[in-house]
This record gives sequence, C-alpha cells and structure tokens, in this order.
Amino acid sequence: MKKLLLLCILLLAIASVAIAARKGKVFSVQVKKTAVRSKPSYLEGKVLGHMTYTEPVQVFEEQNSWRKIKAPEKNLAGWMNSSALSKKKLEMTAGDSDVDSIATTEEVAATSKGFNEQVEKEFKSRNADINFSPVDKMEALTVDTTKIKVFMKTGNLGAPKGARQ
Repeated sequence: MKKLLLLCILLLAIASVAIAARKGKVFSVQVKKTAVRSKPSYLEGKVLGHMTYTEPVQVFEEQNSWRKIKAPEKNLAGWMNSSALSKKKLEMTAGDSDVDSIATTEEVAATSKGFNEQVEKEFKSRNADINFSPVDKMEALTVDTTKIKVFMKTGNLGAPKGARQ
C-alpha cells in the first residue's frame, strides 16, 4: 500500500512539472508598449502585434536577449526582447499617477546604456551654450525596417556573428 501511495505521489509530481513546463513562466510587460515579433530580431522579425504595460505573457523559450512568448488573452504568440519583461506581477490600480511615466522599449534600452531623461537634463543645464535642436531632430527620426534591410543589403552589411539585433 505504501509503495502504491508513493508511486501515485511521484506520478502526480511528474505530471505537475510537465504541466508547469508546458504552460511557461508568467512575466509582466514592464514598458508602455512593445512589439511581439515573428523572429527574435528587431530587423528580421515582422511585428505581429503589441503588448502594453502590466499585460501578462507566458515565456517558453530563451534565445540570447529574446523570449518566445504567448499571450493567451490576446491570442498572440511570438518573440519579445527581455528588456520589456519583468518577473514581477505588475498591476495597474485606479488612480495610478505614474502610468504616463512608464518607459517605452527604446527608453529602457537607452537607460541600460547609462543615459536617461534625468542625465540629459543635467547635461543640458551644465552646457547651456550648446544647441541641442539637431540632436532632438535626430531622435525624432524613424526609419522603416524595410528601408534598413534594403540599406544593409545594398551596402553588403550584416550584423556580426553573435550580435544582438
């Protein structure tokens, strides 16, 4: 009888682990808006949809800085950069005043390089004689990924092996 009970407990434990592994780890989106892509690449991955702050996703696979996700509530699956995800369960409650200050994916990337809005303000205040309008214009530019691909192909350019895209 004890052996049968132990066998049942062991089978339940194995089934629980298998179900948990199939379900994936739950993460929360920690940026205002981020893309879900068909491939783990900013350039090669077609945008399949978007996720926004606090939305839960299930992570099934990791590839460098990319995570293969599924968002069952949106019927969406694909790849997201890990910088947009948090292991913490994030929730927005009524009256949250910091919603507008949530970072975008681009802002998270800039901050990880040591540059953020506060650093920029301090730099500008210490360098009042510098004209920053050309920099502001450059920051406002956007280039379609299709045009980037054409540029790279025309110039015979490619990402170095192992580079994050």
